[in-house]
Amino acid sequence: MLTMATIIQSATSSLKVDYKDWGQEGKHDHVTLQESGTVPTSVIARMPGKMDERPGEHRNRHGEQWEEFKADIAAHGIQHPIFICADWNERFYIYEGNHRRDAAVELGLPEVPVEVRYFGCADQQGTLLERRDGRPNFVANPVKKRRDGTIDPYA
Repeated sequence: MLTMATIIQSATSSLKVDYKDWGQEGKHDHVTLQESGTVPTSVIARMPGKMDERPGEHRNRHGEQWEEFKADIAAHGIQHPIFICADWNERFYIYEGNHRRDAAVELGLPEVPVEVRYFGCADQQGTLLERRDGRPNFVANPVKKRRDGTIDPYA
């Protein structure tokens, strides 16, 4: 049974469920799950931004300003979680934090703090740590779980 204290863990990360509402599938303005914690940087390294920002393209910071930004993160870490969203039948996207993600990748940080919100029961198509390639697990390709609760990657 899912409780507010549920922890989803991988080798180097953990996400805590902060909020769960059973909601309605596909209702894009309804948060049905919220998680917070850390994930391996590799999980979000290639994730696009909400406005189609591409990893590695720094729209607002270049040259010395970008190097200063990276130096600050190297010295103090990422102070504000990267905000990630998932909508029903859509890929995950970074709503806020594209520069922080890029800095983490360039600096080789092993993990990053995140806050993840799922809208319209998108969590039923797989959570951030469950989805293998960031795509939702559509009905034609649902997430198959083994009896012990782990994901069957060959299903």
